[in-house]
Amino acid sequence: MDPEHAKELLQRERTEIAALHARISESRDLDESVEESTGELTGVDQHLGDHASETFEREKDLSIEEGMKEKLYEIDAALDRIERGEYGMCQVCGREISDERLEAVPATRFCIDHADRPDVDERPDVEITQELD
Repeated sequence: MDPEHAKELLQRERTEIAALHARISESRDLDESVEESTGELTGVDQHLGDHASETFEREKDLSIEEGMKEKLYEIDAALDRIERGEYGMCQVCGREISDERLEAVPATRFCIDHADRPDVDERPDVEITQELD
């Protein structure tokens, strides 16, 4: 895949993640405590079911945010590989990753044969260049 096309795909994906993060942040302040987000002074007068629902929703939102940060990390790692001239090469076998796979999953580090192997789950050392704020 052409490196410029790959950069375009990755930047578009980054923009989509940032927009999704902004929407989630607008709807829920993840830094607030449960009491602050519900308007309750304490959790004591709140029904246990309501408290459990609020806790579940908060955990779900935090999980989504963590997934977005992970995806952002993968995008930055892919951009770093483009700069080093290593983009599109499987990090397990060293073979070229197909253009079809890169088009579908631009940030991938693995060919289709190694995509689901649990022993290749470790991330390379890359700094995230732009945080989700």
